[in-house]
Amino acid sequence: MNKPKQSNQTKIPGIGMRTIKSALAVGLCLLLYEILGLPAPFYACVAALICMQGSPEASLKLGISRIIGTAIGGAFGILLMYLNDFILNGALTALILTLGVIICIYVCLLIRQPDACALAGVVLCAIIIGRNSGVVNGEFAYAIGRIVETAVGIFISFAINRFVNLPRHKKRRKGSAKP
Repeated sequence: MNKPKQSNQTKIPGIGMRTIKSALAVGLCLLLYEILGLPAPFYACVAALICMQGSPEASLKLGISRIIGTAIGGAFGILLMYLNDFILNGALTALILTLGVIICIYVCLLIRQPDACALAGVVLCAIIIGRNSGVVNGEFAYAIGRIVETAVGIFISFAINRFVNLPRHKKRRKGSAKP
């Protein structure tokens, strides 16, 4: 009985194109913001990483979903923040945030964008919690900034995924002639 040989070594995977493209997208986001003299592009880098998918089409689809979720969460964050300004009560803020998350998810489902639900809730939380903790000043500017920054990361990720293709080395079959 021939048993296959077992290796005592674990095979270490190589660095693939998606890894290289992801890193390049993050680097370009940071470089662009540095050149423009803008604050650190945390959300652009996150969007670029998340939107780097196996194909440009998948990157674009996910990117659109992220933009929609960011816009919905930002819009409701602005509206609910102004409402929260009149209440100024921690327990009621929790209730407003809870209802806001329900509204964001429901709107995403109504417009048939279920992949946008989580991000809409995250942006809403960032605005309301950030404002209450003093991190965010100017909800409108913050919400618009998140939408623009997310869009920049998505665009860079899509462009790199679409236009950066390094040549692949093909494995030769046994018995094939050398090139």
